Amino acid sequence: AMLSNFLLDPAYLNLNHGSFGTAAKPALEAQHNYVLQQEARPDIWFRETYKTLIASTRERVSAEVGLPSADNLVLLENASAAVNAIFRSLSLQPGDIFVYFSTAYGMVKHTAA
Repeated sequence: AMLSNFLLDPAYLNLNHGSFGTAAKPALEAQHNYVLQQEARPDIWFRETYKTLIASTRERVSAEVGLPSADNLVLLENASAAVNAIFRSLSLQPGDIFVYFSTAYGMVKHTAA
């Protein structure tokens, strides 16, 4: 039933959704709508619309996950950017040890090194 929400070829058995996943149809439709808005009025999009949409999204997600304020939520491009931001925000001192599994994603290993 979930497969119908994606554009995957029905003959393709996707066993590795973690590395190169696909977006659901409603997300792609929303993205396409935003691209059209951006292309129609690029200056207004980047100076006003984009910022308003990000602020609204932060408010809605914050409320959904029970955060006291949107100030407690950061939106990032993808999981790699999020992990990188978290790692780089840590105040590690000489001698601190960073432990990760051998199966960790390559970017995680490189950032932790």
